[in-house]
Amino acid sequence: GKQFTKVQVKRMLDRENFYRGMYKYGKIQTKGQHAAIIL
Repeated sequence: GKQFTKVQVKRMLDRENFYRGMYKYGKIQTKGQHAAIIL
């Protein structure tokens, strides 16, 4: 596939916990249902 753009990389870094498999809603943080893509 194609390389990530600068905007895509920034979005991933801004949402690091999401891509680590964590989900946050308000003050609640829990493990997401999907496998993490950043370890």
